[in-house]
Amino acid sequence: MMLLDEPLYTFEQTIDECILGVTGNDSLRKKLIASKGDFSNVGMQYRCAADTAELYAIQSVSVGGDPIVINALKKSELLKLYEQYFRASEKPARKVYDSILNSAQDKCPFCGGIGTPRNLDHFLPKVHYPQFSVLPSNLVPSCRDCNMDGKGKNFATSAEKQIIQPYSDNQRFFIDQWIVANYVVADDGEPGEFKYYVSPPEGWPEVDKQRARAHFEGFDLAKRYATKAAEQLGIVLGQIRSMEQADLDISVIKSVLLQPAIETAQFSNHWQKGMYQALYSHYTILENAKLSTPKICPCPVCEGEGLFVNYFCPLCNGKGTVVDPLEIDISDYQNLKCPECDGRERCRLCSGKGLISREKALEMTRNRP
Repeated sequence: MMLLDEPLYTFEQTIDECILGVTGNDSLRKKLIASKGDFSNVGMQYRCAADTAELYAIQSVSVGGDPIVINALKKSELLKLYEQYFRASEKPARKVYDSILNSAQDKCPFCGGIGTPRNLDHFLPKVHYPQFSVLPSNLVPSCRDCNMDGKGKNFATSAEKQIIQPYSDNQRFFIDQWIVANYVVADDGEPGEFKYYVSPPEGWPEVDKQRARAHFEGFDLAKRYATKAAEQLGIVLGQIRSMEQADLDISVIKSVLLQPAIETAQFSNHWQKGMYQALYSHYTILENAKLSTPKICPCPVCEGEGLFVNYFCPLCNGKGTVVDPLEIDISDYQNLKCPECDGRERCRLCSGKGLISREKALEMTRNRP
């Protein structure tokens, strides 16, 4: 799921470096020299299969016995080639090994950079495909979890089960986003958790959708991504709380904190991108709920009293509260019914008008016995 540049060394250059390191075994050295053309052919076979996502179709070598695999080279000799003349630290070909390992820049391509590569993994296992034991494009920098617990010695036997090849697979696996997450809030007030899952674009071929799921499940990315997100969540929630305490709206928090984190994620399917997208969606829901909830405020006419001496407030009808006071024109309520008469000519309070000012009516209400 992380795209790697093609290895700097070709298959032919790697074989030459291995030959330089073969000392004390003249028979093997001669076989390697005589088989250089055959190595080029199997390298081309791998390249063609990788470019069409058909590595699963290459015939594997029998696990039992010690068959001849390339020219006169036996399976055991090709395995020894990797262990003794390619990986060994004192051999010339070790520089090829180190070049491939360092090309990942300490980020395992299988798990999206969660783990740190410690060795090279054979994409097609060398036990089953010894002809590719030192083929650079079959050697992928891998962390221990992906190498041992994830891929191990398994290999696909059908198109839909083939995991993503970091050097040569279709660009859609590296450019399009197909790993997403939901944020599930805890009921007890504790921080929630993230649920990662596969959601390939609708237009993808069905076989690629299945391959994405096979990769996701094979390397246990749902659990591993959720673990990384949980480690980061406390920090992010602390930042959000600080912004809320500064009276910043949810819309501001989303645009200042969450959206930039989504846009600056290292690549499309990085765990951090899914985490921030899930939080963005979560706070969008909260924002919409807040906007759709009626805003209850003290009545601006009676200022929360609910009545005027002996009759209910004409706006709130005695409740003392109203919905969305910004839409209320208080100038319509500057003169209210006189609480002492119905417009009697000799009323000392309203002088027969039947109305008094809102301020006077409010004063009488607050000073009533």
